[in-house]
Amino acid sequence: MVAAGLSWDDPVPLQVVERLLSGDGHTVSTATNGLEALEKFQVGWFDVVVTDHAMPEMSGAELAAMIKRLAPRKPVTLLALREALSTVK
Repeated sequence: MVAAGLSWDDPVPLQVVERLLSGDGHTVSTATNGLEALEKFQVGWFDVVVTDHAMPEMSGAELAAMIKRLAPRKPVTLLALREALSTVK
């Protein structure tokens, strides 16, 4: 079992990833911005952190950098999800 920290400002992908991980028996903590995620990390010390890139308060890249300063060996996965801007012809 893994303790995972998830950070997304969009509730849909946050809920999807949370359900996938918790459905596999992992402990999941969620945050809706980078600052909240950092605060939860400092208290919870997750095994892995998965974060969106574009978030309010602190971007995913800034969050990853802060976590790496606190825990250099901690895995942080940074995701950038975007809607398709054009269709395939």
